[in-house]
Amino acid sequence: MQECMRWDRSQAFFSKRRLNSEILIRALNSVLPKSIRVFEARMINPDFFVLAHTTGKTYEYKIHTGDVLDPLTRYDRMHVPGPLNLTKMRAAAEAMIGKHNFIHFSGLKSVTMRQNRSTIKTITGFNITEIENGVKFSIRGDGFLYHQVRHMVGAVIACGKSSVDVCYLQDLLCCDPVNNENRTPRWKMCDAQGLCLINIEIMELPDPSKLIHPEFEHDEHGRVTSIDK
Repeated sequence: MQECMRWDRSQAFFSKRRLNSEILIRALNSVLPKSIRVFEARMINPDFFVLAHTTGKTYEYKIHTGDVLDPLTRYDRMHVPGPLNLTKMRAAAEAMIGKHNFIHFSGLKSVTMRQNRSTIKTITGFNITEIENGVKFSIRGDGFLYHQVRHMVGAVIACGKSSVDVCYLQDLLCCDPVNNENRTPRWKMCDAQGLCLINIEIMELPDPSKLIHPEFEHDEHGRVTSIDK
């Protein structure tokens, strides 16, 4: 098992036993908290690495816009009372689609820059849909920085409240991060409870019994140990 998001921990392990997928599902669900459930398990290539072989992710974020937060939605919606300009919000979302530098939409901006991680991400979809007493944001991209989705939604909401405009967001997306590291976004990052990872897209893989990268060196478990060839 491997983690697919940076806040997951300790899911990777190897077993010498050949595990039956149905038994594995029942065993995992017997020890997991009731808020987490496993629905499917299948064999996969020994050198599969989820961070390397993932081609895209889709997140959803929901907000409740009524004056009083519905208690039944308190765990999966952020409360944003008051009117929102959906036209401005959709224009802001459209500005974020494409390949941009999202360093100013990261929760760990200085750490990311010190570690020389790529902050260039490609957003392929950002849809805003009205739902009952609220709004749903659907964001698809090739990858995301820490807290990026919550910052993106926060920026769009700020546009909907006329706190910032689209030109300001466009400036942040194209500015030089080295010379503008200390620029503080003029919006509030959204809370965690409205966020949900909906889908993870995996590249097309060969038969599970075969290696994805036979050209590289592997250890006894089939994991890639070197890409030098």
